[in-house]
Amino acid sequence: MEKVYWALVADVPEQDQWTVDAPIAKLNKFRYGVALPGREARTAFRVIAAGKGATLIEAHPFTGRTHQIRSISPTAACRSSAMPPTAATMPPA
Repeated sequence: MEKVYWALVADVPEQDQWTVDAPIAKLNKFRYGVALPGREARTAFRVIAAGKGATLIEAHPFTGRTHQIRSISPTAACRSSAMPPTAATMPPA
């Protein structure tokens, strides 16, 4: 089964598509993030639509790590405003 997620981020990425290959680890009791040592996590991102200060992106995780998309997005193309932990990510209909 292939999983695809959509996320609304509060910025316009520098590229239309990109792949992030970064290790994910538990940072504390309640938070995951990019860290060493960590477990391999690879996600492909693609811009679906961009507007004034917001972008709808599609995320295709190749690995299934806890909070993978949420943890990698801030290190991806949307550097100035990370996807907040409360942002909704849901599979497309």
